[in-house]
Amino acid sequence: RVHLLVHNLDLVVQGPAGEFEYGNQQVDADGGAIVDDINNVEQVTIPAPWAGGNYRVYVIARDLPLGPQKYSLVATGQISEPVVCEEPTCPDECSGHGQCKFGTCSCFFGWEGEACADTTAPILDPALCETPVTVSDSPFSGSLAPAPIVTSAGPIRLRFKSDGSVQQGGFLAMYSGGGAGPPEKTCSDTGEVTSSVGVLTDGPGNYGNMEDCQWIIGDGGAVTLSFTEFDLEQGWDLLYVRACANAACTQHANVPGSPFSGSALPPAISVAAGRLLVRLKSDSSITREGFSAVFYTGAAAGCGTTAPLTGSFGLVTDGPGPYDANMECEWLIAPDGATQISLTVLELSTEVAYDTIHVDVCDGSPMPTPDPDDPNPP
Repeated sequence: RVHLLVHNLDLVVQGPAGEFEYGNQQVDADGGAIVDDINNVEQVTIPAPWAGGNYRVYVIARDLPLGPQKYSLVATGQISEPVVCEEPTCPDECSGHGQCKFGTCSCFFGWEGEACADTTAPILDPALCETPVTVSDSPFSGSLAPAPIVTSAGPIRLRFKSDGSVQQGGFLAMYSGGGAGPPEKTCSDTGEVTSSVGVLTDGPGNYGNMEDCQWIIGDGGAVTLSFTEFDLEQGWDLLYVRACANAACTQHANVPGSPFSGSALPPAISVAAGRLLVRLKSDSSITREGFSAVFYTGAAAGCGTTAPLTGSFGLVTDGPGPYDANMECEWLIAPDGATQISLTVLELSTEVAYDTIHVDVCDGSPMPTPDPDDPNPP
């Protein structure tokens, strides 16, 4: 997996009208701008400059355990002599409830307004998590998913916050507790998969030579396949993912990028309606660790979910595609009868430091029990 840089410096260019360009001008699969936290050389090219005026160039330092960090900055083109300009300030220093981001306050969860001086309305009943304890390294942001979080102390409170600029792909997380987790389908259990959520994998250890494993997932509605591990012999051992054109999946076509090979993690694959055929084929020599992917049909618990999530397992997301500006979402994960809860972030693409996922353990809070008379249990 790709890891974040230590002593990371990010390049940001702000145009006369307030437009922003970020170093290496990368975008995620949904077209959202990505702050580059991988490369140590960054560049911004403006082929058709914005209206004449001043361009502010920022070099933003992140994670400097042994600072200061030296750097060089080069500007080419038809430009006047650069000057050092004062960094724009934010009103009332964001009242201590946010960060100043290029002259605009980026408020912390629970705060809003130009100076982050106003509280937002609670999303969940505060009594459900009276004594939250923040897990190590939370809040999380960027593109590096944290290690799985496991707790037996109480329910998990998961919160997501975005500010007013730079929207990326968002996140997808899976939780389990209160019994067996999502069913796992391996090369010894192939064919049509009837469960709505589960894991596809070749199995423990390296896959075998001359493997030919095939699964069909989906029920005709929306279906998503999200990879968590991937390591196949490059060019020789292949994983095909095909969108089915009929219910029996006798007619199908490769999705973009399929077949997949090597060690790069494939992107998440979704179809709005239909099924997916997943097939692993290996040759007669050299095996690797294989793959693992989570699949689910229907919708994950999105932003706006207010009831505690009491099922034995499920998925949580900010929503499909790039998330919106100024979002606040909150979920309470409390599987009924669970003595231990695990939370795994499967996908993560948010603006580093500003759009964040917060994870707290509600220490000492009881696991709520679903109402048996509720016709729409969570």
